[in-house]
Amino acid sequence: MTVLESLPLQLAKPAQEVYTFLANLANHEQIMPAQVEQFKSEGDTCQYTIKGTGTVYLKWAKQESPSLLVLEPNGKIPFPFSVHWLLEETSSESCKVMVKMEADLNPILKMMAQKPLQNFINLQIDGLKKVYG
Repeated sequence: MTVLESLPLQLAKPAQEVYTFLANLANHEQIMPAQVEQFKSEGDTCQYTIKGTGTVYLKWAKQESPSLLVLEPNGKIPFPFSVHWLLEETSSESCKVMVKMEADLNPILKMMAQKPLQNFINLQIDGLKKVYG
């Protein structure tokens, strides 16, 4: 199992506020990198196309307010993975947020995909920073 993690992001917002923002998949469009197109969400699912890669279909697998949100693939995928949004309350008015991706990559796929996947989760954290800047 390949585990990729973003750097932690300290936000001057309560964990519950950030959790509520992230729990609404429609809001994820605001934190997606520029290479994401055709973002759509409906209820507990979303889909988007990454230029030159393909379409990703996701659904909520787990939600534990206000500390954990887990997305997993919804449909056919080239490899199993999950995306974990981890929130830690640091005070009543601030929190630390991190994204962790766990992916079952064979060695060849790992060589090709590890860097783009790491970049993708880093860009999502950067997008969240811009929202709450």
